[in-house]
Amino acid sequence: FLSLGDQAFREGRYSESVHYYAKAVELEPEQGVLHLILSDALFATGDYHYAAYSLRRALELDPTVIDSVVDKHAFYTDPEEFDRQLQILERYLGDHFLDDDARLLLGANYLFGGQPAQAADLLQSPFSVAIRESGAGKVLLERAQTLRRATESGASPR
Repeated sequence: FLSLGDQAFREGRYSESVHYYAKAVELEPEQGVLHLILSDALFATGDYHYAAYSLRRALELDPTVIDSVVDKHAFYTDPEEFDRQLQILERYLGDHFLDDDARLLLGANYLFGGQPAQAADLLQSPFSVAIRESGAGKVLLERAQTLRRATESGASPR
């Protein structure tokens, strides 16, 4: 199911990729990375609440999934598609600024989109207190701060 989901995602068939990734999660529910992949596909469909749930689940099962230095632009056939989806989420959060799920998801996508400073700033904002106090929010903020420091110092992120 994972390879079918990957193919559907690369072809821009995000809803179909959600179907396949959800099947993969169903078969191996304790694999945090599968929940993370499902979260990415859900983000691409605009299902921010289920995407945030999947992200939280991924980090509960395996907090180390956040340690990979990836740039989600590479997941897309057209890397600008990720930027467009990010802009849609930014607009959504602008209209729903108290939506913690959208805020968590935006922070994660900033982080996985090569923008750790934006992730850290978002997660440190006064509107993100509840997120910072959650397990997923703490992990995301710590990783964003680590990558921000590495970027600012010119060191290689770990």
